[in-house]
Amino acid sequence: MTAERDPDDIRAMAESTYLASWDLCGQDVTVTIARITGGEVVAEGGLKSKKPLIFLKGWTKPLVCNATMRNALFAMYGTYSAKALTGKRVTLYPTTCRGAKGGTVACIRPRPTVPTQPGVPQSAIGFVPVDQEARAKQAAEAGGEGEP
Repeated sequence: MTAERDPDDIRAMAESTYLASWDLCGQDVTVTIARITGGEVVAEGGLKSKKPLIFLKGWTKPLVCNATMRNALFAMYGTYSAKALTGKRVTLYPTTCRGAKGGTVACIRPRPTVPTQPGVPQSAIGFVPVDQEARAKQAAEAGGEGEP
């Protein structure tokens, strides 16, 4: 399988400096931490802040380490040390969360357990298309039409 995003996903058409939820192609992905460094993150609207950046083995973009990620890493490995976390694995998954302005935004969250599988490079994951028949059935059962 090759790394490929949904060619119709408009989020993937925008340039992103940091790892984004759509980069996970809708899947749980176990990754290995290559290094963690401090960095300046520029958010929407140009707001700058200092955040840890997690560089992943075999991935091109770093993951911004927010409080949820820091706390999960500490819960799994018992340390906040960037040096001690190098080489450790974490399973990431795409989901949604409350954004800074209060709305719902796409985000990446960690699974709260130490993974048993090895980390994979970005080239090992690929786009998983939506099963349109199953989606239509679910929407019909919920009283919708199958389209958002």
